[in-house]
Amino acid sequence: MECDAGSLYYRKCYIIGADGSRNEIIGWQDSGPNGNPSAVTKSPTTAAGAAWQPQIFALNQDGSQYQPYAGGGIPMGYLNFMPATSTDPQDLYYMNYKLPGAMAWRKQQTYTAKWWMPTFGLRKSGISPEEMAEIQASGTLTPQQYDERMNRERVALIGISSLVALGLFTSINKYFLKKE
Repeated sequence: MECDAGSLYYRKCYIIGADGSRNEIIGWQDSGPNGNPSAVTKSPTTAAGAAWQPQIFALNQDGSQYQPYAGGGIPMGYLNFMPATSTDPQDLYYMNYKLPGAMAWRKQQTYTAKWWMPTFGLRKSGISPEEMAEIQASGTLTPQQYDERMNRERVALIGISSLVALGLFTSINKYFLKKE
């Protein structure tokens, strides 16, 4: 780690990568990989549309520095860290709003889909009273009625399957007992 000259709280510090690159520290995670503190840095990238990528530098069990996501940026879920006092606010804005994938991550964390939307991985809202009245007026099943019907059909299918299996077992058993 190297630091520029200046005041303790406002100087920029860098993690020196294995290739000799200087990666500016923009924050810290108290409990990074292996439970050890880790530095979040601004690292160069060749990715299209990205000015730089956030990267984690951590220490392994032996105290040696390594990059858990070497060659790629941090997955968006790991962007919860304590910013360093020297971090430029524009860097934090870039990470939360401009970095490729940042808006998709924000939407996934904050968006609530309507109950009828075919979505995966998003929270869903309940049915409003107006929507429920419209469903009941149309004569179709409400979502609760549909779930109850599906559960009854599953129980019936399990019961029929059990009876068929029992009948086959009994028939096969009688056939083999008859031969003896």
